[in-house]
Amino acid sequence: MGTRPWGGILLAGERGAKGKTHITVTPDPPPATVVGGAVTLTPQPPPQPSLVACTWYRAGEFEIFTHRPEGGATLSHGPGYTRRETGGPGCSLRLGGLRPSDSGPYTVLLGMPGNGHSISVHLAVLEPLDPPAVTFSSDTMLENKTLELTCEAPEGAETLRWLHSDSILVPGSRVRLSPRNRTLQLRQVSRGDAGDYQCEVQKGISHIRSRAVTITVIYGPEIVHIIPQGPLALPAGEKVNLTCMADSVPAPQFTWSHTSHMVPAQTSTSTGAVLSLVLMGMEQTGIYKCCATNPRTGFIATTSISITLGSGQGGPSLVAGVVAGVALAAVALGGTLAYVLFRHCRRKTPRDSKEPPQVYENLPSPACMGAVAQPGSSLDPTYQTLQLGAGDLYQELWT
Repeated sequence: MGTRPWGGILLAGERGAKGKTHITVTPDPPPATVVGGAVTLTPQPPPQPSLVACTWYRAGEFEIFTHRPEGGATLSHGPGYTRRETGGPGCSLRLGGLRPSDSGPYTVLLGMPGNGHSISVHLAVLEPLDPPAVTFSSDTMLENKTLELTCEAPEGAETLRWLHSDSILVPGSRVRLSPRNRTLQLRQVSRGDAGDYQCEVQKGISHIRSRAVTITVIYGPEIVHIIPQGPLALPAGEKVNLTCMADSVPAPQFTWSHTSHMVPAQTSTSTGAVLSLVLMGMEQTGIYKCCATNPRTGFIATTSISITLGSGQGGPSLVAGVVAGVALAAVALGGTLAYVLFRHCRRKTPRDSKEPPQVYENLPSPACMGAVAQPGSSLDPTYQTLQLGAGDLYQELWT
């Protein structure tokens, strides 16, 4: 027969006239005498062999049975017998199928030649105590908010205490308890307050805990960092794995970018995002930025690392970059001379319109723009952030 958990047992005995004997109460199953279970009441120490008879009484007056060891160990029943009582060794009484009405005093009268006496014990049959339940509005909390839990206890039961991860919560500056301890209020929740919460109730001498509810505290991202630490100076052709990590609940989403261009990570998990690079030239050097985003709050934290080519390392790409730089410088010089000539000519020619044409300029991408790039994608945000510029360069151009 299934039973519910119990936290205690009531044992109360009265010594007999001699003050040396008592009655032991043995529940079956232990540890308490519960409805539906059984109990054995045994006089201690065991009666002497000279015992003539022993008689058990319910409520001090209703005879259950009389046991006579001699003459074939006869057993006679009295008005207190309910067919659930049996006699056992040592003049013990076993009572099965316990009911709430079985609670009360039980007395055994030990009859020995010239030395008869009685012993009494009070039996308490406990009714099952249903476990309480912890209720809440949400099992996820932002840091520095207030958590409130309520203990729904069975009728007649009182809330004993609240527990966090099996540790008893004591009222203080952040911990508040309502009258009778039914409601727990935890102010300025921190990440250390995450975990399991239970309430414990008591009815009579039995007590029982609720099932644990798990509270999650949302925070972060924090401590965003890249492994290995920078800055890095690497020779051409060398491979490097950059791992971006952050402390956050729930796990953050990671985004890599290089000179405002999204770079897909080769591996992205809840603990970090790995970007693998093989440096072949100057176009791959510069600042690589990692952005961690908390998907629940939208909070963002970033960090970056600088990567350069090592001394004397450049290869074909480096040479091409130098040539391209010289060419661009020449073009820029020619453009400057043309502009000076244009300004000189303008002073002698009237303008036909007072409205300057609109000019567009390409701005750098904002932090963590767009969705996280997936491996194999080819995001190119070169023209994703075009907007109206100041218009000072060509605003005087006319035809």
